[in-house]
Amino acid sequence: MAKEKKPYDKYLNPIAEGLFDIEEWTYRNIKALNITYAKLFNRSALHVYTAVNEPDAELVAPTYHMDVGTAFHWAALEPKRFIEKVVADLPISKLSKKYQEWKARQSGKLIIKAADIENVKRMVDVMYSKRSVKKYLNEGWHEKSLIWFEEQFGIWCKGRIDWIRKDGEALVDLKKTQVATRWAFEMAIRRYEYYMQAGHYMRGFKKVTGYMPRDWVWIAAEQMAPHECNVFVADPMEVESAQATLDHWYQRYSECLETGVWPGYIDEPIYLGGWRPEESEINEDEEYPNF
Repeated sequence: MAKEKKPYDKYLNPIAEGLFDIEEWTYRNIKALNITYAKLFNRSALHVYTAVNEPDAELVAPTYHMDVGTAFHWAALEPKRFIEKVVADLPISKLSKKYQEWKARQSGKLIIKAADIENVKRMVDVMYSKRSVKKYLNEGWHEKSLIWFEEQFGIWCKGRIDWIRKDGEALVDLKKTQVATRWAFEMAIRRYEYYMQAGHYMRGFKKVTGYMPRDWVWIAAEQMAPHECNVFVADPMEVESAQATLDHWYQRYSECLETGVWPGYIDEPIYLGGWRPEESEINEDEEYPNF
């Protein structure tokens, strides 16, 4: 792909649509709606505002498992970066002076336990031994950033695709998992709303290329031995069904941008179950014992 001009201004506001090579930190700070932000509407608009405008707020606390997942992505798609950026943690007390001095020298590096580095390497070896994986991770491009404008809602959106097959027929997303059986992965799809991600990315890809890929593919690799993996091809009907929810999120984002109002949780009691007290049953003057 030819080198593109920057699709954003000096304030990281998007100014151009397309498929770009953008450094990861810059991509994360471009002021556009990605699927991670959009899903926060399941919590509140205020959470979305915070994510977009305060990228360092860490609405989802980073975990060591996320670091291992990053290492897996690098090893699978950017092996040079994996070699240069991932280092084995020292098996000594993290409170010791020696450890603190060593850690200070690892600026910009991803520190992973030695055993997990070996696990990641084996995951990649097993993954690339599969015919089903080679069908999709043969020739193509990795870590491409999508930026597009949703005219209907007047908003900018973005997405970062793990892998695009060279013929454009498949977009691929890598997942590190504990269990890669069909049953377990279908549970993860529902829990983490993977179809929302698929719908968002497929929509953006079509917008900037004019072409809808045939397949959205998840490659799920197990972190622990024997590091088996499975390739799952998304149900096109489910991807299509996700568009209604995406439209709802895009509309809410548009309205919040226009009004400048980003409401948080509703400030009133939430009654669980089917019971709710009648107004006549509520006695605000009633004293309750201290337990």
